[in-house]
Amino acid sequence: VEGNAKRADDVISDRIWSNKDRAYWIWACSTQQFREIDHIDVFAKRMSETAAKYEHIQNIPRPSNWQAFIIDPVMIEFWRGHNEGLHHRHRYERSEFGQMIEPWRYSMIEP
Repeated sequence: VEGNAKRADDVISDRIWSNKDRAYWIWACSTQQFREIDHIDVFAKRMSETAAKYEHIQNIPRPSNWQAFIIDPVMIEFWRGHNEGLHHRHRYERSEFGQMIEPWRYSMIEP
């Protein structure tokens, strides 16, 4: 996907957060993405601690550092795999004006 992204407001972020499952909430409250760790067990321990912290809380609140994004795509590409490198690549590109009768242009791209 190519396009522009912007942060969603808190109302939208809260709505998206509330639709995630509990395992995701535990993961999201535990992770310090992009931080280096020595071993995956460091993160697993932190996840266990987070799960214990919220054990009796039904709906885990959205962390202040968790934010949804709204993407305004200009190109989307799908790959459908096949053997021997003969996968199909389907590309949709939004027209420059976007409001035309056919706002998206389809093309098949060589693997």
